[in-house]
Amino acid sequence: MCNRFAFATSPEELAEMRDTLGLVDLDKELLTPRYNIAPTTQIAIARVSASGARELARMRWGLIPSWQKPGEKFPFLTNARSETAATKPSFRSAFKKHRCIIPASGFYEWKTLGKEKIPYYIRMKTGLMPFAGLWERWESPDGPVASAAILTTSSNLLVGALHD
Repeated sequence: MCNRFAFATSPEELAEMRDTLGLVDLDKELLTPRYNIAPTTQIAIARVSASGARELARMRWGLIPSWQKPGEKFPFLTNARSETAATKPSFRSAFKKHRCIIPASGFYEWKTLGKEKIPYYIRMKTGLMPFAGLWERWESPDGPVASAAILTTSSNLLVGALHD
């Protein structure tokens, strides 16, 4: 499961992302290069707005289900398994209504050797590595909180040596 990722790209890749996703405008602040994006921090997602336009939006990484009660401890839902997201209560509504793309240039996995953990950065040879995602809007006593999770699946042969 992805628990850290990076977003650092060239102006050409940003333009390609804008064109590929059909985005009208790119918020440069949302797309500032970051090399160690951690859970609960703000991330950019590409989604379809209420008006039907494709847009970039700012979200908290770690989905808070819309039915979460204020005052209860939040679940730590940074990832959702693609195989079960449609049926799990925490993701079911977002899976039906709120899908998105999370721009990324790669992610980190750690291989454990005894007591030592060795970090590996996984990326494409060229271009971006966007993630499929889900987003949700939760009504807190202080106002709405927009949050997102990355959809994951079983590892391929390359990554399987590091993580299942």
